[in-house]
Amino acid sequence: MKNKKEKQNNSNPLLEIEKEKNFSKYYKEAQDRIRLAVEIYNSRKKLGLSQQELAKKAKTTQKIISKIENADVNIGFDLLNKIADSLKFDCNNWSNIFKFSLPPIKVTFNSQKTEDNTKNKQKLSTNHLRQ
Repeated sequence: MKNKKEKQNNSNPLLEIEKEKNFSKYYKEAQDRIRLAVEIYNSRKKLGLSQQELAKKAKTTQKIISKIENADVNIGFDLLNKIADSLKFDCNNWSNIFKFSLPPIKVTFNSQKTEDNTKNKQKLSTNHLRQ
């Protein structure tokens, strides 16, 4: 009997949980909720809003905002969209939540085309004056 109790006391509960069939699924869901919670909390604080003020803007309750920031609840798309709009989420916020990177955007201007367009506009305006 003693050996069984000692074995139970020496087992690592985290290792036992990891052996569960759905552990990786639940773990990923928890990570997603935590990243969302952190992003909402940080964005709210950056804008200087209280939970109550954010709740009012998002047309929900302070209790729901608290649960979201504590990663205690899964929220639907409609509420997520209202909160994101209230916090002025952009691509960087979504990138932080869903762990994707944005490709760099390279913008180039062709100066030759710009000069040509300017000359064409000048020709048009002088032609208009001649008529």
